[in-house]
Amino acid sequence: MIALVLAATMLTPMQVLDEARAAYGQLAHGAYRIEERETAFGGTITFERVQDGANYQETVHNGDFTTAAGYLDGTAWRQNPNGIVVLRNRRPITSDPYLLALSTPDSGNQLRVLDTNGEIVLEITPRKGLVQRRYYDPKTFLLQRVEYDDTRGEESYVFSDYRSFYGQTMPMRVQFNNQFPEDAWTSDVISFEQIPEDSVHLAIPQNRPVFDVGDHASLPIPTQFTAAGIVVRVTVAGRGLDFLLDSGASASVIDANVARELGLTVVQQRSFEFMGTVKDGLTMISDLAVGDIHARHFAIDAIPFSLKDGDHQIVGLLGADFFASARVAIDFGAQTVTMLSPAAALPSTGWTKLPIEVTNLVPYTHASFNGVRGTFVVDTGATDTLLFPHYFANFKADKPGEVIGRMEGISGELHDYRKYQFSRLDLGDLAFTDVSADVMSGQNTELMIGADGLLGRNIWNNFSMIFDYADESIYIKPEL
Repeated sequence: MIALVLAATMLTPMQVLDEARAAYGQLAHGAYRIEERETAFGGTITFERVQDGANYQETVHNGDFTTAAGYLDGTAWRQNPNGIVVLRNRRPITSDPYLLALSTPDSGNQLRVLDTNGEIVLEITPRKGLVQRRYYDPKTFLLQRVEYDDTRGEESYVFSDYRSFYGQTMPMRVQFNNQFPEDAWTSDVISFEQIPEDSVHLAIPQNRPVFDVGDHASLPIPTQFTAAGIVVRVTVAGRGLDFLLDSGASASVIDANVARELGLTVVQQRSFEFMGTVKDGLTMISDLAVGDIHARHFAIDAIPFSLKDGDHQIVGLLGADFFASARVAIDFGAQTVTMLSPAAALPSTGWTKLPIEVTNLVPYTHASFNGVRGTFVVDTGATDTLLFPHYFANFKADKPGEVIGRMEGISGELHDYRKYQFSRLDLGDLAFTDVSADVMSGQNTELMIGADGLLGRNIWNNFSMIFDYADESIYIKPEL
């Protein structure tokens, strides 16, 4: 044991990673089909992946819900259960701080090698509050498990039953656990086979608009602008419901209790942490109407979500499915929302074009507060602008900030927050002075959405806006 401990602790992080890469080997050139089956508390999910070199397509079947993702010759894409496809015209990159630290293991003190009960442990601490430990078998250097202790809470992945296929060694079973028993799952590789390269067809699927304007150049959306946000009246099974128009929502949402009142079946209920614990499920609406537009067989998330706003009882969100279906024009001055045909003319004079990345079906753009550049979600569902603590750490406040009180997250939990004033905000070629933003105490959602904060309506209500996901752009014009 003494020799084993000495050997482990003398290894450098680079040596551990080199040994692990050699243990895994390299997949021989060719095309492959891999099928996996995930079993969980909520049922069974199947994954089918076809890959040819760097290009791949993975299709996920979860009962009535099918999603897909892939990469083809420089373009990454993702398709949600409603057939909405978003593209990203660049090689896949990651904002995962652990993977970034692994890509440059000799760049500082982010990685160190430990020994725990004979296992070789690579500990990754990209910054304060983020810890990942990777446990390797000391004889084979194959990964046994990965444990996290960060803003997502404690999580673990266990890898077992290693086998070799076409030059590569891989685990046939992966088990996941966290603090929520209903989230536990086990994934097994069912088949791994080489297939003829001429049988592989990895074309990017066509986008299927959920909310289709048809032959109309534009269609007005029934809305009211309130303190809570942009309230959209929808109809489900003859019942009128109030939803919020939320560009920061990667999926549309209906309150789980309302879904059950409507006779809808809610499946795949799992918990996740986002400003509190939220239990997320899926359901299918046969017909959801927004004015003259109908979304048929509409897959929607079902979570506890109910908000009282004057005469409105808000029980849902219209998110990415709505914004990705067509161009969406929001005029905060005239208080109107309009869906525009893809053939409609783009704005020119007086408008500023902001590039966006529609990552995870949410629009991200760049902005600078007091000269500090960051990446932010364009969030029409957020009343105020919110800066995450890791980004706010770039500033030295002249005073503690005005204590506002408590902010209610989507989970219903309350969080203390402070409001700060910034002398300058740069957004595209526009600049603003004396801009306020909130910072919550002890909350860090960076790992969940990969951003530095949310740009809320306290900024956007100064503009007319046109969302154009197909062009990866948002057009804004100041309200005079």
